[in-house]
Amino acid sequence: MTGPGEPPRDYRHVRESSAARAVVAGASARPGHRGWWWRNATGLVTLAAGVVTLVLLLYPLAAPTTLPPAVHGVWRTDAVGYTERRFELGARSLTFQVGRLQSAIMRYEITRVRQSDTPRGTLFRVEYVDREDEPISARPTFEFVYRAATPSEIVLAHQTGIVWTRGPRRPRAKPAPTDDEPDKVVPVTKRP
Repeated sequence: MTGPGEPPRDYRHVRESSAARAVVAGASARPGHRGWWWRNATGLVTLAAGVVTLVLLLYPLAAPTTLPPAVHGVWRTDAVGYTERRFELGARSLTFQVGRLQSAIMRYEITRVRQSDTPRGTLFRVEYVDREDEPISARPTFEFVYRAATPSEIVLAHQTGIVWTRGPRRPRAKPAPTDDEPDKVVPVTKRP
């Protein structure tokens, strides 16, 4: 604002002189160009930092879908009423057997494994599914506490009085050769 009797101020020379100084300094002649680049570079750095932070925060939420090798195997108990029952824990599968018949074996696919340390041992929460079309909210959970003692033990979360121990897998019998497949004969060579 100018005082009474003063001519209005002309600011065109200020803009021209700052543009001229920018050209001499090696920057762009457009006014505000350096500020635009700086704002965008700062925005990109901020965006990259945000993405890295988000990945680091969400990484623990991505639960594994496999059981650790320490719990793999066939688990049995000597408790009364459970002598014909066993379960097998694999890397990606959970199998229950409730009798001697082959039809009494139920196999499920593991969809999520969560584990946490407790004073009693390592608590495992295994979510599984037997059909791929089941809704996610309907997936059952198999919970157990694993104790790495000698011998290692599992106690189911809903049966704290029954201890399951790892038993040896029964070797499968080799099928007998059929008449169509003769036994292989390996020739014996003498040493010189």
